[in-house]
Amino acid sequence: MRRPGIGQPPEVIASDNQFSQMDYHKTIEKVFAEHPDVDGIFTSNDIIAAQVIQYCHKHQIAIPDQLKLIGYDNSQLASMCSPPLSAIHQPIDDICNYAVASIVQASKGYLNPSQAVFPVTLVERETT
Repeated sequence: MRRPGIGQPPEVIASDNQFSQMDYHKTIEKVFAEHPDVDGIFTSNDIIAAQVIQYCHKHQIAIPDQLKLIGYDNSQLASMCSPPLSAIHQPIDDICNYAVASIVQASKGYLNPSQAVFPVTLVERETT
């Protein structure tokens, strides 16, 4: 996207209701209606990516030939999709351990604001 002539990709923000219901079908339909030439999608979680796969199956959009797709989380769902979903893996156990340790420290009166960055990796499967 940094090549000349390629602008900022469109960003789609889901509503709180969609997040709580885990139903992104209307948003996905809107993306394809407004951007019929889309050839790649990066989602903020694997659930959205799985619903994009459903949409593509229904509308005969070949993944990865016509559309490349990457999810985020690398949950068990990613390997269960058809085709299996390429995804960004985040170290959930490390994040949880850090969060719990921070809460324990805060409960003991140690209020030491901090920021942590955890490494992520791309797990390539069949959607890229």
